[in-house]
Amino acid sequence: MKNSSLHGDQFFWTRYALSGQDGVFNWDDKTPALPVLFAQAALVRPDFATGHNKSSWTVKAEQYLDRIISGKGRGLLTEGGHL
Repeated sequence: MKNSSLHGDQFFWTRYALSGQDGVFNWDDKTPALPVLFAQAALVRPDFATGHNKSSWTVKAEQYLDRIISGKGRGLLTEGGHL
């Protein structure tokens, strides 16, 4: 994936205040996975995290996943513990 594409996605995340949403991660909506993607991209390309940093994306990803694990998020786990 091109760095410019990731910057566009990051801009979209900020512009539409997606961090305040608690969507379900499924085939139709992959928005909740963006913090995970951005945290990984920031590890590989530190210049990517414009306006954010790796730890802020990591925290956002962990908060989303923690809400699911604790049963407070909209996402569900299978009996085997898969998202």
